[in-house]
Amino acid sequence: MSTQPFLHIHLKEPVSVLFFIIDMGPVLLLSFTFVSLLFFSWYFGVKQMEQRKKLRLWLVQNEATITNYKTLKHILKEFGETTTCCKKCKNNKMQFWDYKELEFLVVRCRSCKINYTYTKEHNELTKLILTHINEVETLVGKLVTNRYDVFCKRLLHTLAINLNGVKESASPLEVIHFTSSKKENITPKHIKDIFLQEWEVVFPDRSERLVS
Repeated sequence: MSTQPFLHIHLKEPVSVLFFIIDMGPVLLLSFTFVSLLFFSWYFGVKQMEQRKKLRLWLVQNEATITNYKTLKHILKEFGETTTCCKKCKNNKMQFWDYKELEFLVVRCRSCKINYTYTKEHNELTKLILTHINEVETLVGKLVTNRYDVFCKRLLHTLAINLNGVKESASPLEVIHFTSSKKENITPKHIKDIFLQEWEVVFPDRSERLVS
């Protein structure tokens, strides 16, 4: 007889809690959802502000690098207008492939993968490209490596750099593209028109294979 009240109370408590959860569940769920939304809105809002500040600070501190990149893009437009299309496949979409600072520049046809090497003697535009390319390569390399970082994504958007289809292991130079002239110039008689499987070195007065 003495155990009945104890058993009655012991069984009633879980039932009361269960009914409370059932009755208040929707309210608790809505409250939790509302608080969570407020928290995430605040968190991501603060993060976005930090990223914008970080981007502005980086742009200010690296103004010279950004200027070099923009200058190179402008030079490439002119360089493409003075560069003939690929002699093999007639494609006019080119990309950077290699270089030796202040010596020569290697560009590659994006279609058939034939390389063309322009020495600093080729023209003034080649010299200008070789002046800016080292710093630009460093900048693009950092962006390729950290492409998924929020800050780098914003910077890629700001600089209009497209990394679609570019592997993380790719050379930063491959990201730098330009369009050459559709028209193929006639090679003067005093310049030998040499076709090489991998390298074609273009000199203003002669053509010869480059020994690396």
